[in-house]
Amino acid sequence: MDVLKTFSVTRIVGLVVSTCIALYSSALHAQTCSTGGALVTLSTQAQVNTFQTDYGPCHALADDLTISGADVTDLSPLGLTTAAVNTTLKIESNTALANLDGLGLTSVSWLEVNNNPVLTSIDGLSSITNASGPIFIQGNAILTNVDGLSGLSSVGGALWIQNNASLTDLSGVSGVTSTGGSLVLWDNDALTTLDDLSSLASVNGMTIMDNDALTSINGLSNLGPTTGSVNIRSNPNLASLQGLSGMSSVGGIVIHSNGSLTDLDGLSALTNVGNITSLAILYNTGLTDITGLANVEGVGFRLDVTGNTALSDCSILERLLDQVDDFDAGPGPNADGIPDVADDVSISGNMTGCNSLDDIVGSSPPPPGSSGGSSAGIPALGTYALLILMLLLLTTGVLSSRRR
Repeated sequence: MDVLKTFSVTRIVGLVVSTCIALYSSALHAQTCSTGGALVTLSTQAQVNTFQTDYGPCHALADDLTISGADVTDLSPLGLTTAAVNTTLKIESNTALANLDGLGLTSVSWLEVNNNPVLTSIDGLSSITNASGPIFIQGNAILTNVDGLSGLSSVGGALWIQNNASLTDLSGVSGVTSTGGSLVLWDNDALTTLDDLSSLASVNGMTIMDNDALTSINGLSNLGPTTGSVNIRSNPNLASLQGLSGMSSVGGIVIHSNGSLTDLDGLSALTNVGNITSLAILYNTGLTDITGLANVEGVGFRLDVTGNTALSDCSILERLLDQVDDFDAGPGPNADGIPDVADDVSISGNMTGCNSLDDIVGSSPPPPGSSGGSSAGIPALGTYALLILMLLLLTTGVLSSRRR
């Protein structure tokens, strides 16, 4: 009997201890770091090492945290798992930081990994499955991939990847299907294709800019319409826009200074351009064919076709620029009375035939059998006039002969 009592007491004590440990552990994991509502900057490895002593014990970041220092090499002492909404975590300008191992975050609100010159891996972010705000990966000179973002299926804000000179691999974001903000791929000079983005179906605007080696954006072919602006600019080796073939409407679109681009066939599904930015086709020196714009019915802001020095035929724009309202109630008329364009029209700096509104409107030949224009009526009238003239000459000759 005493043995049973002893066993029962021991068992009860064990259960109580286990429960207390579990409760403490749960409380610890839920506990918010006591940073006093102020931005905390850790500029040395020693400050990273004592973060839990200074602000914990805790696992949830409630205030902005910046890690930026010359001797920071290890982030594992931070012990963080979550970052609250509207909280910014910046890991920037750490000249000795080679990786983000041990960071352990599962969710972030606003994340920046910027200007870390020896950073080779962001795999320490791989436990993140929720990003409620934007993610910036910028200025990491020897970073070759973004594999650490592989746990994400969406990004609540912008996905901004800029100025990573060695970046060649985007497979780390191959699972991302949507961004709540813009997709920005800017100045990543080793990036050749966007094939890893084939799952991406929805973005709120997009900028593909200054990527010197980029030859294809076909990986964006699953993208649908966007209310944001699309900017494809200064990609010197980009020869095609086929990756935009699913976009039937955009808030605005700028195709600017893509020297290898010869046509706009990738825009053939586009019917409506909104009022965020212009429909602008600018300074694409190899561009000779804009028939990809044939289905555009309305432009909610400006239309600008300028500086495309090989472009001589813009007749495909006549439907958009004539006095016929092809769009449902507007969006014009503009100051020139054009019903399908809401604001200014600028056509200049292209080859003869595409240098003014007058070059375009009236440039398409009338359909066969038409009685208007110069192709049907005038040649017929000339034939009749020639016959009449010949009869007059014959008559005059006969009369003259009889008089003699």
